[in-house]
Amino acid sequence: MEFLTLEQHPRAVTTARHWVVDVCGRRGLDIPTQDAVELVTAEMVGNAVRHGGGGIVLTVDASTPFLSLLTGDTRPASAPVLAVSVTDAGSSRPHPRAAADDATSGRGLALVDALSLRWGVTAVTSPGATGAGKTTWAVLATAGAKPREDDVLDGGQVP
Repeated sequence: MEFLTLEQHPRAVTTARHWVVDVCGRRGLDIPTQDAVELVTAEMVGNAVRHGGGGIVLTVDASTPFLSLLTGDTRPASAPVLAVSVTDAGSSRPHPRAAADDATSGRGLALVDALSLRWGVTAVTSPGATGAGKTTWAVLATAGAKPREDDVLDGGQVP
């Protein structure tokens, strides 16, 4: 597990992007996978900067216990996966929205949904680096991985 603590500032998105690409490179992930992880990370950190509160903690991990903690699914992954999570002190849950063709925002979670095997939001109720708030997470396939039919949930979200 690797994590990075960020301030709630627009520069956090750039910092997060550079950091997660470095993490992916050290893990030997191919460029298309790195690109997907980078985009998902940027969208989730961007939402935390705009709508969250307090500090932000970005975590990248591929261990089964971490994935189970995020998704509530205790089955072993059917293929190599990587989880990205962003924790902030905000209480509002992100929701996908339909953006107008000429809108300059509103497509971030649609991108997260399209690039992830599954994603969701988990309430944070115990004290930690950011206190109470939420963790927005996404599980992405790594090179050559194919999702199981039952890994992809309707709408991408886990209740």
